[in-house]
Amino acid sequence: STQSTGKITPTMCKCGWRAVAVLVLAMATPPGGDAQNLTETEILGTLFRSTGGARWFDKTGWMEGTSVCSSSGVHPSSWYGVLCNGSAVVSLALVNNSLSGSIPAELSGLTQLATLALELGELSGTIPSELSTLPELHHLFLGQNPLSGTIPTQLGALSHLQTLTLGSTALSGTIPSQLSRPTNLQELTLSVCSLHGTIPAELLRRVSLERLILDPVSYTHLTLPTKRIV
Repeated sequence: STQSTGKITPTMCKCGWRAVAVLVLAMATPPGGDAQNLTETEILGTLFRSTGGARWFDKTGWMEGTSVCSSSGVHPSSWYGVLCNGSAVVSLALVNNSLSGSIPAELSGLTQLATLALELGELSGTIPSELSTLPELHHLFLGQNPLSGTIPTQLGALSHLQTLTLGSTALSGTIPSQLSRPTNLQELTLSVCSLHGTIPAELLRRVSLERLILDPVSYTHLTLPTKRIV
């Protein structure tokens, strides 16, 4: 057999070598890695397919051949649950809409997204760390879904984050201290999860935090910091 050099040449296959090149390039691209090259309509199409869109309670306007944002200024899209500002999606609210499956990493391509609300569904799998690259995200609601894995530490990079709701999920592990980094964080909900360890002192010192919703320490494996919180 011939050892591959990583270069695509016509001699690799006597017919259809272009198809081989496309296949190799596709395999080399990590999931969600090309999200910035997708249109917002394509990204929402990925969400629709990943979360069982055909079974949603309300899928008005979705996948009907129209662009998701078609007017200037702030306006509701003809796609259910979508709010636009010009050509950009700024809010995606599909709460209690029978979403199932996994959250696609491609949502990171919605660069103007301020609100992502996918609560009260059957979403499973892990929370994509790629969501941490959404530069304008203010509100993230993912609670009341059977999401598993740990809380991505990368969410601490969401500098504009004000609300993070992850309660009533199957998330486990510890509460990342990185969640104390968003300087405008006002509400954090982590109740009814399988979290353990010490509640980060940095989080309890966050001046902007108005509501921290956890299960009572006596009923969980969470503990308070031993050092004085000042």
